[in-house]
Amino acid sequence: MAGFAVDSEARLVLALEAAEAGTWEYRANTDQVTASARTCAMFGFQNAPQPLALWLERIAAEDRERVGERIRETLAKLGRFSEEFRVRDGRGSVRWIIAKAMAVADADGTE
Repeated sequence: MAGFAVDSEARLVLALEAAEAGTWEYRANTDQVTASARTCAMFGFQNAPQPLALWLERIAAEDRERVGERIRETLAKLGRFSEEFRVRDGRGSVRWIIAKAMAVADADGTE
């Protein structure tokens, strides 16, 4: 079974690379976003974790309020998040992002 787990992890890494996708996790109890190197690069960060507010600042002003509201709704309802928005990467470049997430509570009931 251990070999299967390694193979599954390797397949996941290959799938993420092929899709040019990154991963991220938000911990509401610490207000920190932890993200993969690819996601950090998309947002113009060298590394994570960073407070959610810093990530939101990178979202284009035209999209920021909507995305922030959707994040709050998703956390409140422990629902799903799916949004398209523009990001400024810190060097002035703008790119479109499709972000998908699912809010889940920890064993102690926190997000």
